Amino acid sequence: MFTVAYLILEAEFTGLMEGNREAIWLRGLFSELERPIQGLVLLMGDNKGVIDTVYNPKHHNRTKHTLLKY
Repeated sequence: MFTVAYLILEAEFTGLMEGNREAIWLRGLFSELERPIQGLVLLMGDNKGVIDTVYNPKHHNRTKHTLLKY
């Protein structure tokens, strides 16, 4: 899937959300194979804007459209 990101923050956020979808899909696949994944699947990102948005979304009015989309 290709998308156009207008902000670097939006591109980073989109990448993390796609990674999250892949992790959920893999967890389901391994469960069907009767080899469930134990524990948490960690997703790591180092973009300061994304981290700030996740912890305080009300602070970033310019990213409201991105948060609603994902």
